[in-house]
Amino acid sequence: MDNKKRNLGIDLLKIAAMFLIVCEHIFSHGGLLAQAAENNSKYLYISSLYILFRPAVNCYALITGWGSYKDENCIQRLKDPKRYRNYFLYWVQVVFIGLLFTGILAVTKGTVSKNTIIQYLLPVTHKAYWYFTAYTVTFLIAPILNTIIARMDKKLEISAIIVVVLFGVIATSFKDGSLPAKASRVVWIVFLYCIGALIKKHGTCFSAPKASGLICLAYLVSIMGTAYADGYLRAVVPNYENSWFSDFFSPVILVISVLAINLFAGLKIARGQKAIKTLSTATFGIYLVHEHKAFRQLFIDDHFRWICDLHWIWIFLAVVGSAAVIFCVSFAVEYGRARLFKMIGLK
Repeated sequence: MDNKKRNLGIDLLKIAAMFLIVCEHIFSHGGLLAQAAENNSKYLYISSLYILFRPAVNCYALITGWGSYKDENCIQRLKDPKRYRNYFLYWVQVVFIGLLFTGILAVTKGTVSKNTIIQYLLPVTHKAYWYFTAYTVTFLIAPILNTIIARMDKKLEISAIIVVVLFGVIATSFKDGSLPAKASRVVWIVFLYCIGALIKKHGTCFSAPKASGLICLAYLVSIMGTAYADGYLRAVVPNYENSWFSDFFSPVILVISVLAINLFAGLKIARGQKAIKTLSTATFGIYLVHEHKAFRQLFIDDHFRWICDLHWIWIFLAVVGSAAVIFCVSFAVEYGRARLFKMIGLK
């Protein structure tokens, strides 16, 4: 994103989204949700907290569309060498962090498989990071998407949004980990790019107070829907998995994400601009570090089941506090990586 036209509110949302992604991973990867499922007295409370963090991935993908959208010549953009250089730097960053922590895994475990090394040497084809794979697909077709979006009329835009919502409804029914679910994630990121681009094209349409109120209302709908699903549908529908109101494909979660863009895009920020820019730039690296197989095994996977045993109030504070530590450690690694790359001319 061009610094001269940089929207610090969007940068702040990018930071918040990545922090919420770390929080979300404490619930999912950290085992807190699984532990809560064994403790019926706290499951509804913990699953409701989990919903607070669910729009994070959607927000991050929407920001990509918002920041990358330009009404420009598709052919010229496809030929632009600067575009491919920027992607190459992302790829080098992914490989560097991947191999760095693979080395750490080898030291801590005493050995590392050949497949793991190949996975991080070829991160896209071997799906080292699902989001980077989805981003790569989006990157390749972004100029075409931008050209199409720039020429769409309102009727076609509304039709496109309806298709996205219907796709989200269908995608929530796919079993997690299945091939359709994995493919749907990539398609969903592309769709979110398009919606983010549409928001950039038309500008925000809600004031901050209205956007805040609608976000609270959408959260309430999501939490109440989850409570209904847990309290009734699980009892009457065989093999029911609660996802429609809380899955990141969910239309309700999508609405919250879109409203968040509206809210943050209008913020006027006078202080802490340098810190916001630094943290915003580091968010992708924070994702790479804390989602690496070695980092997860050492610090995240099933390490947070104990939070379920805490008092109700302390559960939320423990999640946020633990996420803050992981976020800061990941930022420190990414900051060191960025300084090293700058020293050798990779920036």
